Amino acid sequence: MPTHSLQAFRMHAWVLGLALVGCDVSAPVPPPPPGFTASADGKGGTVSTVEVTLSASSVPPGATVMVGDDVLGTAPITAQVPFAPSIPVTFVLRGYQTTTLNAVPVNNSATVVATLNAGENDGSGATRTIHARGIGGGPIFDYHTTTARAVVSESCLVDRLAVTINGHHSFHSDLIVSLRSPAGSSYTLQRQRQRNPFRTHVVPRAAGRPGTGEWVLSIRDNLGSDSGRLNGFSMELGCR
Repeated sequence: MPTHSLQAFRMHAWVLGLALVGCDVSAPVPPPPPGFTASADGKGGTVSTVEVTLSASSVPPGATVMVGDDVLGTAPITAQVPFAPSIPVTFVLRGYQTTTLNAVPVNNSATVVATLNAGENDGSGATRTIHARGIGGGPIFDYHTTTARAVVSESCLVDRLAVTINGHHSFHSDLIVSLRSPAGSSYTLQRQRQRNPFRTHVVPRAAGRPGTGEWVLSIRDNLGSDSGRLNGFSMELGCR
């Protein structure tokens, strides 16, 4: 049986075991199978995930490593990430082309090495940095979308983009955080995950897109019982 199919079978079997235990309060809760983690979701349920040990390195070293919308750190790095049959790993390093490679897990581990190619802006000074500060924000509450806006007035074709969000919320898994570009492209920065979304997000998918105009940051509270506030956000764009 393929590794990913076996892992899926084990997970389904474990979840079924939890369901059966739920019918008998005197029965012990079965432990998760190897490679699984389980934790309370904070609202009376249980969150179960399969994790993979991912080792990522870049040539040259020092690239920012991302899986999906999450920044893992700087290459070389080893981190735990959610299981998928193929894990897209993105490497971002100033002066080099953004590179995405697929890591295929074997026995709950995966290794990926990215050889980065120098881009147009490899230290020649062809890029310039623009900072934009958002206005707006406000309370974040149940089933409501809170927005803030930032305007880039200078001519800009995005080479790199980092977005720093300031605020707080009592339950991060309620939130869907997205950014809309002046051209109408939407980038999901975080979708209902436990990690704190009020941090700096690198957005490699914006590279090569127009940056001039209005950017809109949106935070949607998609569940009940918790609240917070969006205090504002700022953007750092590398433009050419």
